Parts: sequence; structure tokens; C-alpha cells
Amino acid sequence: MKFLGLVAAVFMICIGLLGMIVPYPFLTAAEYTITPKGLYLIAALRVVVGLILLAAASASRLPKTL
Repeated sequence: MKFLGLVAAVFMICIGLLGMIVPYPFLTAAEYTITPKGLYLIAALRVVVGLILLAAASASRLPKTL
């Protein structure tokens, strides 16, 4: 589970860096997430990533912090 948490964290970091370097594709994608289905999809993705990080917290150095 620790590896899966690391992959999720690296994925979020890469998305953030890409958003700072090339913001236009993210603005275009944001138009599609305004729909109800898009909001549910984004909410589900955030819950899944949160659960992955929460599960990986027990194997980290500071599990209480996470």
C-alpha cells in the first residue's frame, strides 16, 4: 500500500506541475467538469486518492500527521 500511496502522491505532484507550466489544457478540461456527471467523477477521484493516502499513512514515518 505504501507504493500505491507514493504513486498517487507523485501523480498529484505531476498534475500540479503541469498545471503551472501549461494551464490551458486544464482550463479546457474544467469546462467538462462543471456538468453534474463531471462533478461526481471528480469527487469520486478525490475520495479514491484520499483513501489510498489514508491507507498508506500507517506505513509512513508520521502516520498521526497524515
